[in-house]
Amino acid sequence: MKIAVEYIRWLIDERNKINKIPLDEIVFMENGLLLDIPKEVTDKFSLIGLNNIDFISSGFYRLISKGDTHVDGICGSEESKPTRRRRRKT
Repeated sequence: MKIAVEYIRWLIDERNKINKIPLDEIVFMENGLLLDIPKEVTDKFSLIGLNNIDFISSGFYRLISKGDTHVDGICGSEESKPTRRRRRKT
């Protein structure tokens, strides 16, 4: 597969443009339909520290259709935080 360097630079520029926009200001469309994403969902995602592209690529935006905004290990509740266990001495 041949890939033009200019194409890669263009993709990087496009990703950077998307990530510079505040997440709650983006109007997301999928298959030509508007996705109505509640502010609560974007607020929770913003606490994770990932970017706008990750909001889509991680599938976090899909959780809204199930009414679930909890993702093990990355969402804001105490129960989602990994537990620490002491190492057994051998």
